[in-house]
Amino acid sequence: MNDWAWQAWTLAQNGPTGAPGVPTGTPGAPGGTQQVVPDAGPGGAPPAGSNPFTFIFPLMIGLLLFMIISSVMGQRKQRKQKDAMLGGLRRHDQVQTIGGVIGSVVEVRDHEVVVETDRASGTRIRFSKTAIQQVLKPGPGGSGSGEGTDEGTGASEPALTQAGGPR
Repeated sequence: MNDWAWQAWTLAQNGPTGAPGVPTGTPGAPGGTQQVVPDAGPGGAPPAGSNPFTFIFPLMIGLLLFMIISSVMGQRKQRKQKDAMLGGLRRHDQVQTIGGVIGSVVEVRDHEVVVETDRASGTRIRFSKTAIQQVLKPGPGGSGSGEGTDEGTGASEPALTQAGGPR
Protein backbone atom coordinates (compact mmCIF):
# COMPACT_ATOMS: atom_id res chain seq x y z
CA MET A 1 0.00 0.00 0.00
CA ASN A 2 1.38 3.43 -0.93
CA ASP A 3 2.15 6.00 1.73
CA TRP A 4 -0.60 8.35 0.55
CA ALA A 5 -3.12 5.46 0.41
CA TRP A 6 -2.20 4.40 3.96
CA GLN A 7 -2.70 7.97 5.23
CA ALA A 8 -6.07 8.21 3.47
CA TRP A 9 -7.15 4.88 4.93
CA THR A 10 -6.16 5.78 8.47
CA LEU A 11 -7.83 9.18 8.09
CA ALA A 12 -11.03 7.46 6.98
CA GLN A 13 -10.85 5.10 9.96
CA ASN A 14 -9.92 7.64 12.62
CA GLY A 15 -11.85 10.66 11.34
CA PRO A 16 -10.54 14.16 10.80
CA THR A 17 -7.58 15.40 12.77
CA GLY A 18 -6.87 18.84 14.01
CA ALA A 19 -7.46 21.12 16.95
CA PRO A 20 -10.85 20.87 18.65
CA GLY A 21 -13.35 23.42 17.43
CA VAL A 22 -11.20 24.41 14.44
CA PRO A 23 -12.55 23.69 10.94
CA THR A 24 -10.55 21.33 8.76
CA GLY A 25 -10.34 21.17 4.98
CA THR A 26 -9.74 23.92 2.45
CA PRO A 27 -12.52 26.49 2.23
CA GLY A 28 -13.50 27.38 -1.29
CA ALA A 29 -11.59 24.49 -2.88
CA PRO A 30 -13.53 22.46 -5.42
CA GLY A 31 -15.19 19.52 -3.66
CA GLY A 32 -13.70 20.58 -0.33
CA THR A 33 -15.94 20.57 2.68
CA GLN A 34 -15.32 21.92 6.08
CA GLN A 35 -15.64 19.66 9.09
CA VAL A 36 -15.39 20.66 12.70
CA VAL A 37 -13.60 18.33 15.08
CA PRO A 38 -15.78 17.79 18.18
CA ASP A 39 -14.49 19.16 21.46
CA ALA A 40 -12.38 16.74 23.39
CA GLY A 41 -13.23 15.62 26.88
CA PRO A 42 -11.20 16.45 29.97
CA GLY A 43 -7.47 15.94 29.59
CA GLY A 44 -7.69 15.78 25.79
CA ALA A 45 -9.47 12.38 25.89
CA PRO A 46 -12.01 11.62 23.17
CA PRO A 47 -15.57 12.59 24.01
CA ALA A 48 -17.60 10.15 26.09
CA GLY A 49 -19.56 7.57 24.12
CA SER A 50 -17.29 7.69 21.11
CA ASN A 51 -16.41 3.98 21.47
CA PRO A 52 -19.44 1.68 21.78
CA PHE A 53 -17.29 -1.16 23.16
CA THR A 54 -16.71 0.72 26.40
CA PHE A 55 -20.25 -0.22 27.40
CA ILE A 56 -20.88 -3.43 25.44
CA PHE A 57 -17.67 -5.29 26.30
CA PRO A 58 -18.13 -5.27 30.12
CA LEU A 59 -21.80 -6.19 29.60
CA MET A 60 -20.79 -9.19 27.47
CA ILE A 61 -18.22 -10.29 30.06
CA GLY A 62 -20.84 -10.02 32.83
CA LEU A 63 -23.35 -12.03 30.81
CA LEU A 64 -20.75 -14.71 30.08
CA LEU A 65 -19.86 -14.98 33.79
CA PHE A 66 -23.55 -15.24 34.71
CA MET A 67 -24.09 -18.07 32.21
CA ILE A 68 -21.06 -20.00 33.45
CA ILE A 69 -22.03 -19.63 37.12
CA SER A 70 -25.66 -20.63 36.53
CA SER A 71 -24.53 -23.67 34.53
CA VAL A 72 -22.20 -24.82 37.30
CA MET A 73 -24.89 -24.31 39.94
CA GLY A 74 -27.39 -26.36 37.90
CA GLN A 75 -24.91 -29.21 37.54
CA ARG A 76 -24.27 -29.21 41.28
CA LYS A 77 -28.00 -29.38 41.97
CA GLN A 78 -28.46 -32.34 39.59
CA ARG A 79 -25.46 -34.12 41.11
CA LYS A 80 -26.87 -33.70 44.64
CA GLN A 81 -30.25 -35.09 43.53
CA LYS A 82 -28.61 -38.12 41.91
CA ASP A 83 -26.42 -38.74 44.97
CA ALA A 84 -29.52 -38.59 47.19
CA MET A 85 -31.35 -41.03 44.90
CA LEU A 86 -28.42 -43.48 44.87
CA GLY A 87 -27.97 -43.13 48.64
CA GLY A 88 -31.64 -44.00 49.20
CA LEU A 89 -31.56 -47.04 46.93
CA ARG A 90 -33.05 -50.09 48.70
CA ARG A 91 -33.98 -53.68 47.97
CA HIS A 92 -37.17 -54.22 45.97
CA ASP A 93 -36.98 -50.76 44.34
CA GLN A 94 -37.87 -50.97 40.67
CA VAL A 95 -35.11 -49.14 38.77
CA GLN A 96 -34.10 -48.29 35.22
CA THR A 97 -30.46 -48.19 34.16
CA ILE A 98 -28.88 -45.79 31.68
CA GLY A 99 -28.95 -48.64 29.17
CA GLY A 100 -32.72 -49.04 29.53
CA VAL A 101 -32.68 -52.25 31.60
CA ILE A 102 -35.60 -52.32 34.04
CA GLY A 103 -35.60 -54.57 37.06
CA SER A 104 -35.92 -54.96 40.80
CA VAL A 105 -33.00 -54.29 43.13
CA VAL A 106 -31.98 -57.48 44.92
CA GLU A 107 -28.77 -56.40 46.61
CA VAL A 108 -27.13 -53.03 47.28
CA ARG A 109 -23.38 -52.82 47.88
CA ASP A 110 -21.02 -49.86 48.26
CA HIS A 111 -20.52 -49.20 44.56
CA GLU A 112 -22.62 -51.95 42.96
CA VAL A 113 -26.26 -52.96 42.65
CA VAL A 114 -27.61 -56.39 41.71
CA VAL A 115 -30.80 -56.08 39.67
CA GLU A 116 -33.19 -58.94 38.95
CA THR A 117 -34.57 -58.42 35.45
CA ASP A 118 -36.70 -61.55 35.07
CA ARG A 119 -38.24 -63.20 38.11
CA ALA A 120 -39.33 -66.36 36.26
CA SER A 121 -35.81 -67.28 35.11
CA GLY A 122 -34.07 -65.57 38.03
CA THR A 123 -31.88 -63.44 35.76
CA ARG A 124 -29.75 -61.11 37.85
CA ILE A 125 -27.35 -58.50 36.51
CA ARG A 126 -24.71 -56.63 38.49
CA PHE A 127 -24.44 -52.88 37.72
CA SER A 128 -22.36 -50.01 38.98
CA LYS A 129 -24.45 -47.72 41.18
CA THR A 130 -23.80 -44.84 38.79
CA ALA A 131 -25.52 -46.82 36.01
CA ILE A 132 -28.90 -46.42 37.76
CA GLN A 133 -30.77 -43.62 35.99
CA GLN A 134 -33.95 -43.49 38.03
CA VAL A 135 -36.08 -45.28 40.58
CA LEU A 136 -39.38 -46.13 38.91
CA LYS A 137 -41.19 -47.49 41.99
CA PRO A 138 -39.86 -47.48 45.52
CA GLY A 139 -40.04 -50.80 47.29
CA PRO A 140 -42.37 -51.50 50.19
CA GLY A 141 -41.90 -49.02 53.00
CA GLY A 142 -40.86 -46.23 50.60
CA SER A 143 -37.41 -44.94 51.46
CA GLY A 144 -37.35 -46.96 54.67
CA SER A 145 -34.97 -49.84 54.97
CA GLY A 146 -36.34 -52.78 53.04
CA GLU A 147 -33.00 -54.52 53.40
CA GLY A 148 -34.19 -56.74 56.24
CA THR A 149 -36.97 -58.42 54.28
CA ASP A 150 -36.65 -62.00 53.16
CA GLU A 151 -36.03 -62.14 49.41
CA GLY A 152 -37.24 -65.72 49.15
CA THR A 153 -40.90 -64.92 49.90
CA GLY A 154 -41.42 -62.70 46.88
CA ALA A 155 -44.63 -61.39 48.41
CA SER A 156 -43.42 -57.82 48.76
CA GLU A 157 -41.71 -57.50 45.35
CA PRO A 158 -43.53 -55.40 42.73
CA ALA A 159 -44.78 -57.30 39.71
CA LEU A 160 -43.42 -56.25 36.32
CA THR A 161 -46.15 -55.79 33.77
CA GLN A 162 -46.21 -55.10 30.06
CA ALA A 163 -48.75 -53.22 27.98
CA GLY A 164 -50.61 -56.47 27.25
CA GLY A 165 -51.04 -57.36 30.91
CA PRO A 166 -49.11 -59.45 33.45
CA ARG A 167 -46.77 -62.15 32.25
